[in-house]
Amino acid sequence: MSTYRCQYCKKSTEQFKPIIEHLISDHDDKEMKFLKQFRSAIRTNNFRIIPKQCQNEGRSITILSEEDKIHVSRKTIFIPESPLKKIQKEDVNAASTNSLSAEYQQYSAESDEIEHADEIDDDVMSDSAENDNDMEEMISLLPIVMEELKKANKLEEYISFHRLVSESKFPLQNIAYLLFNDVVRWFSLEQSSHMRYSNEVKLFWRTGLRLFHGKFLRFMGGSKGTGQIVNKQSTPGLCSTTTSNINFVVPNRNALAEEKKFVNESKPGIFNEMIKSLADSDFTDNTKTYKVCVDGKKINLSSNGEVDLWGYEDKPTKEEKNERTKREIELVIRLKEHALKQIAFGHVFTHDCNLESKILIPELCTEIVTILSDRLKDLRLLKVKKNLFLNSLLEKSGSNWQKSHLVMVISSMKTTLYSIQNLIEDLLQVIGTLCKFASQMLQSDMNYSTERFVQMNTQSNFVCLSNGERDLTDPSLVKQRSHQWHELRKNYTVTGSTIQAAIGLNGIKKQKEYLENKEKGNQQENDVQLQSRFEHGNKNEPNAVATIVSKFLPAFYPHLSFYEEGCYELTDKDTSLLVSPDGSLRDPKIESRIEFGVEIKCPLPGKLYTTDVHYSIPWYYVPQILSEMNALNVKSLFFVSYSMESTTIQHAHFDEPIWNNIQSEIRIVNLGQRQKILKERILPLKQKIMEYCKTKVKLVAEVPSCNAVPCSHKESDEEHRLYHSPSERSENSALCLSQIERTCLKISNLIKDCHTLCAIKASEVLVFLLSDLDRTYKAAIPHAMPIAYALKGFSMKTDAMQKMICDVRKALFINGMYTPIVSFDGQWSKLAFQKSTDEPLTLLELQKKVYNKVKRKTTSELRSIIFHSGEINANTFEEIRCKVHYEKGKNGITVGYNENQSFIKTSIHLHGILRELKVKSSPIESTVNTQCNIPIEEVISDLPANVIASIDDDFMDELAVVNVQSLDRHEQERREMPDTDYCDLQNLFTEDPVVNSCLDQMSRRNETDGNKDSKMDFENIADQCTGTGDEETQQIQDEPTISDHILEMIFPKLQHSKWARKWTIDTVSFLSIMKTKSSISAKFTIPELICFAEAYNEFGYEKIKVYKSWNKDRIVEEIYKACTSIM
Repeated sequence: MSTYRCQYCKKSTEQFKPIIEHLISDHDDKEMKFLKQFRSAIRTNNFRIIPKQCQNEGRSITILSEEDKIHVSRKTIFIPESPLKKIQKEDVNAASTNSLSAEYQQYSAESDEIEHADEIDDDVMSDSAENDNDMEEMISLLPIVMEELKKANKLEEYISFHRLVSESKFPLQNIAYLLFNDVVRWFSLEQSSHMRYSNEVKLFWRTGLRLFHGKFLRFMGGSKGTGQIVNKQSTPGLCSTTTSNINFVVPNRNALAEEKKFVNESKPGIFNEMIKSLADSDFTDNTKTYKVCVDGKKINLSSNGEVDLWGYEDKPTKEEKNERTKREIELVIRLKEHALKQIAFGHVFTHDCNLESKILIPELCTEIVTILSDRLKDLRLLKVKKNLFLNSLLEKSGSNWQKSHLVMVISSMKTTLYSIQNLIEDLLQVIGTLCKFASQMLQSDMNYSTERFVQMNTQSNFVCLSNGERDLTDPSLVKQRSHQWHELRKNYTVTGSTIQAAIGLNGIKKQKEYLENKEKGNQQENDVQLQSRFEHGNKNEPNAVATIVSKFLPAFYPHLSFYEEGCYELTDKDTSLLVSPDGSLRDPKIESRIEFGVEIKCPLPGKLYTTDVHYSIPWYYVPQILSEMNALNVKSLFFVSYSMESTTIQHAHFDEPIWNNIQSEIRIVNLGQRQKILKERILPLKQKIMEYCKTKVKLVAEVPSCNAVPCSHKESDEEHRLYHSPSERSENSALCLSQIERTCLKISNLIKDCHTLCAIKASEVLVFLLSDLDRTYKAAIPHAMPIAYALKGFSMKTDAMQKMICDVRKALFINGMYTPIVSFDGQWSKLAFQKSTDEPLTLLELQKKVYNKVKRKTTSELRSIIFHSGEINANTFEEIRCKVHYEKGKNGITVGYNENQSFIKTSIHLHGILRELKVKSSPIESTVNTQCNIPIEEVISDLPANVIASIDDDFMDELAVVNVQSLDRHEQERREMPDTDYCDLQNLFTEDPVVNSCLDQMSRRNETDGNKDSKMDFENIADQCTGTGDEETQQIQDEPTISDHILEMIFPKLQHSKWARKWTIDTVSFLSIMKTKSSISAKFTIPELICFAEAYNEFGYEKIKVYKSWNKDRIVEEIYKACTSIM
């Protein structure tokens, strides 16, 4: 609503017409000026006309109320040079100009409108009063303006400006012209607060602010009205513009901040529009090569800066969290709308609602209690983490943390913990209110208690057992922890609370201790900490029952009551088990049918690494609750966890397969069949139990805890179950439906606060930049353009970065941009060495992967893998030949399987032995090659059968036809060759038990003493396996066994070298030099040793690896080894 106020008096109206009439009647000798006041601004309107002057000139004023404008008729004068004469009737016989003037006056008096407006040229002046006034004012001011401009030497530019405007050559939207207009408008106003700016001008100043910051605004604006308020020349908001000192009229920072930002906010993700525009700007038909660069920069933590990795962050993702918050708030809004609907129908209190609302509103209340309980779980887990971090900071800061360098961090952490605790208390208060609403709607509020202490005598939904000490035939009526109950437990090896220890879930050691104590009849002694847990549980179990019957049942299950239970015997053919549930939920109308079981736990408070209550069932309680469900014959059970502040209730379902496995283990224990190895059975069972805790258990509610005031009854031998009646004091007054509306508003704010507090704050921004490979530089064109960004926390998985890069490259590929290059920091170097499927791309990465895979395996496991790697599943010999693939190469035989293409390379020594067999079977004295048919069985009789099967036909033919020079010498050498020369072939393909035992001994020694030299242990054990000592080995190695034909090739090389005089000895003397290392070192120089090695490598079977940079002793060692190892 606008208000119109007179400029000259205090007259104000809410409509436009009355203020105009007031100006015409009361201020006819002044310009028509008034103030139009909006909610946050005041605008001055000046029509620049004087009513009395218009009346003298014969002009009329018409008020246009709908447009807030006035219309003034034209003057009754005639301008001879006016273009309006074009529409007058042409009269060539006109006598004088006065007649034309009279005719024009008559025409203008008849009508204010021009009938033939279509015939008027474009340059005809408007017939409005405002244009007429402007023209008159311009004509009157023009001489003075021209005189002033001439003095300032600006007249030529002024005339040029008008000429350009008339020729439509001057851009009237030019920013300099718009800024000049603002300066003109500034000095035409009386007060600076009346200044208003166009959107184009604001955009210019906002851009300058973003580029050059506040210094730009201060410099361009000048001093303005600085000092006017201090010198009392003006008041705040009413500074004079005529005395101001400005360069440009610059808006203040607040005016620029209120408007829409220059750059629209973009959520983390890929800028598809940016990529598309870059692709469209490529004039090379998309033949350019682009590069993507991703880098991270630190940012300040903010409540609005949550980690967002496009859905690749750890679960739950940011999107999932937002969806969860949205669903929860929608549920709260539904409850609010139903309450408002009932209020609209005239229902004030909860008991006034119709039947449909009495069913729907409690359901919504309990659903909201469940989601608020999940929020409490998140807050408590966050509190545990914050406390751990705070404790570590306090340890680092020393005794006086207020004076340490960590004081700011510790103070911030304490503030966060304070906020978490306040939020937890508010949530518990709201949960109590919702449960009260639900109980009143369900007409069970007589059992609901808002007090901390609950009188169990007045809880009609609580049925307890008698405390009388008497013999009962029904164990379910025996009160727990009574003398009879303890006597019953002694008769059973396994009870519900000891199943996990009895069947070995806690380990074979714990199982052995438990069963031994049971057999001896000794009561297991508990340590102090375990005994304190038992005492705490026994003391607080009644409080947990009071919380169930006074908070949970009235809101969730008003038709059920809590029944205290004794114990149940499960006796089968070979199974004997005693189970003691803490309670059951039954309908009092049908007591024989049990709806749910109840198991209560009271954890010891003050834990550092966990919460005070359970939000998931620990795995070691699963056998107990399954046994209780089986004993009570129910499909589900409520697991209750109590603490002084709150109590959690979880709903667990029965799992028959897991219980059958547990029951079979109990049967084994009852039969006395102890197993030394439980890993094969217990480990899968334990994994199933872990999965059960995740899938078959759900958190139902977390409600404020209560303390129980025990009930008192007279002892009676006839009654075993004792009932209670509600009192008048437990009946609560009805609540107003308007309280539900206020509670819903509070719940919505609490959910938002939980979301903000539990959000993972981003500490770094990841920006993806796209650039081409051109090296040209242009200051006006950026070298790279942002195409995506993400927000990361203090840690981030490499897999997430890899997926994000794939998404960016996919978006570029869709737009036809070739991007083969991606650069990133060293922290993501793993991306360059692995595929998206974790397959290594480099040899080093493959070695790391293999090492990480086998580094935890023992020597026995690795040896077993090697020995069983050659096993082939085949039924016939032909099937083996189809599956086995082998190749004979220069350095060995490669054997592989066609199924998995895993090739195994045999030892090089096997290849040497086979070649030596061929050499010794060939006569070398004769130069004529003759064929001699030697039976193949005699040549390969010592080879194993599996080796013979793997030799191809070509090699068999080579063995069948042996080139000999002298059959006699061949027979002689064969007779002299011992049979043990071929025994090693058999050992290569069979497991040696002696070697296996030695390797196991070495493995155990390395595991117990990892700091010892495993190489020395292996050498010592190898000596034990071979049965030879160092003396025997040295005696064998003293005799060089260089073949004659190799010696005949090496020795001439030395004789024809530059050291020929030195080697004018015979071969016998040369062999004597090679017997010991000392003789080789004394006779040979380093160049001669290198020459010997080169000659040996040219004609020998195995290569000697020596280098000229080695010292002499090292070269001698290698040559000596080669000379003593050749067969």
